[in-house]
Amino acid sequence: MSPYLSATRFAAEGFLRIAADGRAQIAAGHQHETERSAELEIHAAAFEAAADLDTLLTAGALKHVSEYNAEQATRLAGMLRALLLESVKVARGALLQIGKQGIATAHGKKAAAPPGRMIGTQPLRDVVWGARNQAMHAVEGEYRGEALTIFRRLEADFGVQFFLNSTVRKSRAPEVCDLLGWTQYAAFEKDMRDLLASVA
Repeated sequence: MSPYLSATRFAAEGFLRIAADGRAQIAAGHQHETERSAELEIHAAAFEAAADLDTLLTAGALKHVSEYNAEQATRLAGMLRALLLESVKVARGALLQIGKQGIATAHGKKAAAPPGRMIGTQPLRDVVWGARNQAMHAVEGEYRGEALTIFRRLEADFGVQFFLNSTVRKSRAPEVCDLLGWTQYAAFEKDMRDLLASVA
């Protein structure tokens, strides 16, 4: 293993775990929302079916409490989901930073590095470099010409999830890492070995 990959392995694996855990918690949140909806429907149906005043009052109270709990749970779930999505974006952006920094450390300039495998119509090296730049400057919404070019090609090759212009202030790091298959360290390491290799 290259000294750079050895030095950054702990961080890269940590960022991959953060992204995976975040996505798992988001999926679990969707499951909880489905369960809350089902509970709300049960209480609403009991309220509608109430035959006497006592049953009507009990069912009405349960329906009201369920609706209030569902509102609060939905609000909190939305806040948690936003925090988790931001964590995933940051972790994936950090992984792209490790990739770009490795290329720069090993080769100085991007053009001196091996291209790596093709990602659609462009080399991995260019995608990593451009995606890292986009992720780090997403909040500014000011992307350099090269990042725009790379994302236009990604959009043409893979779809609108890679759409980018100066009004898009969202890191595309999660989408890029998914596209690259960088969800496990082994895949990241394989690509980085290729990108860090000496150019003959």
